[in-house]
Amino acid sequence: MPAGLSIRIALTSFLWQAGSTLTSGVFFNWFVQEAGAKGWMLGLLLALPDLCGLAGLYARPLLQSGWGRRHLWWFSTIVSRLFFVCIPGIALLHHEFPDPQTALWLIILAISLASIFQGIAFAAWSDWISLLAAPPLWGKTLAIRSMAMIATQLLLPLIAGAIRDFAQSQARMTGSNQLLIMVYAGIFLTGVLLQLASLLPMLALPEVVLAQVRRSTGLWATLRESFQQPGYGWLIAHAWCLGAANGLTQAVLAQYQYQILKMSILPMQAMFSLMYLIQLPASWQGGQFSSRHREGFVLTFGTAITASSMLFFYFSSPENWWMIGGAYVVWGAFGAVNVAGPHMALRLSPEGDRSASFAVFRLGAGMAAGLSGIAGAWWLSWQLEASTPENAMAAYQTLFLASLAGRCLASLLACGTWCSQKHRED
Repeated sequence: MPAGLSIRIALTSFLWQAGSTLTSGVFFNWFVQEAGAKGWMLGLLLALPDLCGLAGLYARPLLQSGWGRRHLWWFSTIVSRLFFVCIPGIALLHHEFPDPQTALWLIILAISLASIFQGIAFAAWSDWISLLAAPPLWGKTLAIRSMAMIATQLLLPLIAGAIRDFAQSQARMTGSNQLLIMVYAGIFLTGVLLQLASLLPMLALPEVVLAQVRRSTGLWATLRESFQQPGYGWLIAHAWCLGAANGLTQAVLAQYQYQILKMSILPMQAMFSLMYLIQLPASWQGGQFSSRHREGFVLTFGTAITASSMLFFYFSSPENWWMIGGAYVVWGAFGAVNVAGPHMALRLSPEGDRSASFAVFRLGAGMAAGLSGIAGAWWLSWQLEASTPENAMAAYQTLFLASLAGRCLASLLACGTWCSQKHRED
């Protein structure tokens, strides 16, 4: 294991997530809704990164053709961010387009291309790191990475949210949204620069040449080998089911808080900060359990805890909007889940050839979330068009219950990984 690997991974993860905070999530949701995205268009915009991320499967053929993991990650990340930086430019020039929808379609194109290259970069990065760190240290390494990413969420979103709220108040006073758009663009560009800076801490680390991709083994043969490992099939079923359940309400939750609860970005970011504060110790504990091969236990109970979040949304209303704070508290358990799942996926993947198997786990779950997100947004849009404003709440609540059922099923599927682990030990 190279000296200082954990520190370098922590710095890279910290910078990357800091940039991601400013270019995705709440800020991106608010930005595209201000730009006129709603219904299925909003669902598509939020789902695209997950849908296109499955392109990470193409990392394996690229590695077979001679690309090094380190260089493929570096190149794909830079290309991805170059496409991403087009988004604030489109926002600044949106008034130049005769049709407002043109800007949204250009944003869709930019996100699609950026997400394709980022999916490849993530698969190459995961394979590279799994070879740099010894397997007994994966739990600690993944926990440190997760904690570094979470640390950026404690204050940065609040600061950026305060700037955004100030710009919005100024826009209302002047009657012009130009300042608000410029603030969005500035925040977005800052995020992209932080993500590019995340490459720097890893540049001194070597390419791994001792564990080459097995050129004689095809993609499907490699995946079959992974599925023959006890628990891998259950893990994939769990990850895809959880991804679909989460994705079903991805755009719905943002729209619900923005349009129904009438929440501003600052209290939302405060709730996110609370969630991330809880995720810090949860991530470390997830790493400790994973190092002892207890990922199934973490996935089963962690997913069950997070599933209860939908009940807080179900019983909330504009009068008691604060109830959704409970959802952000139980989402703190995702800190452990997000360490245990990747750890198990890496452990059950073929050594030196983990890019494809890990992509099926992580990016496949993202694809399930993306498709489910589009379906949820389309169904909600259809229901809202056919209902009165008084009945709109029922449409949201139906999706909350559907997501709750999917999350509970994902917890049951995680039991399969747990039972497989116990059977293997016996």
